[in-house]
Amino acid sequence: MRITFYSPLKALFGFLSLAIVAGYLVYAIHTWKLVRQDAIVRMQFMNELLVQSTNEIFNYQQSVLRMLGDRLLEVGAVRYPEQGQPLIDQILNLNPGMAGFGLADASGQLVLVSGTRPGEKLPNLLHQPETAESFRAVLQSRRMMMGRTYYMPLLQRWVIPIRVTLEKDGPLMVMAAGLDLDSKAITWNALQLPAGIEVRILRPDGYWQFVKPLPQSLRAATYNHPVNGEWRTLIVNYAQQQGGPEAHAYDYDNRLCFSAYLPKLDLYTIVRMPDQLLWTSYLQRMGMPSLVFLFLMLGGSMFYLVSRRLQQRHETELLRQAHYDSLTGLPNRL
Repeated sequence: MRITFYSPLKALFGFLSLAIVAGYLVYAIHTWKLVRQDAIVRMQFMNELLVQSTNEIFNYQQSVLRMLGDRLLEVGAVRYPEQGQPLIDQILNLNPGMAGFGLADASGQLVLVSGTRPGEKLPNLLHQPETAESFRAVLQSRRMMMGRTYYMPLLQRWVIPIRVTLEKDGPLMVMAAGLDLDSKAITWNALQLPAGIEVRILRPDGYWQFVKPLPQSLRAATYNHPVNGEWRTLIVNYAQQQGGPEAHAYDYDNRLCFSAYLPKLDLYTIVRMPDQLLWTSYLQRMGMPSLVFLFLMLGGSMFYLVSRRLQQRHETELLRQAHYDSLTGLPNRL
């Protein structure tokens, strides 16, 4: 006959095990939230540095463009480009962050470019797909406009074109310049990014204005094509959210992203962190608690098994004593 025992010890072990597992799960979920929140705070800090650098770059270069443009008009560089060549070359030498300066008329034709020889054929900005749209936009705006980032064969460099209109007596002119993406004088390139962190700047037309880090081999594929519609929608929507840092954070392409909007420049800033970094940080934090959890579960299981075995042995002995005579070992008579 099989003997079964009801054991309060089993119920107690089940309750304590369930409590330990529930506590561990609650702690694990809470720790993941803390890891994500810490990552978002770090990304917000990097985004603030990116925003500050962006404002500094464009505000400074806008002032330089206006002052240089006004001076070129004063020396008659529109009709006599050779009179403005020494000045524009001198200003370029004083601004290592610039790839070049240029002066264009309202038709898009460059009449003066730094570093060129007299009589050299200059391109028309309206005839280049990378510059045409932004050049038309600057003619209709009084503020500085940034063009699409592109490779300029004349300068043999990747540049970000910036332009301002010059509104003085005479025909409408446009002062143009190209930010050198590889110049160490550009504060973007001075940003010290933690391993795995990536920063980007998105134009309103969906093209990337700046990406760091970015290998030379990927520049054409990155800057010459717009971002896909799904990610662009996420960037715009989360950048314009109201609230704390978490309101600007979202997940996309196995990365945690943070977006913000610069209304004065009409640009979007993005900071990205791969999920692998989050999981690494999470597992580091969960290492010791997980060991404690395993110790409690294994120790508790061993204690329960030993206690249960002793209890069964004791109950079996009591049952035997109830059915057999302790002196003779014979079954008790009914």
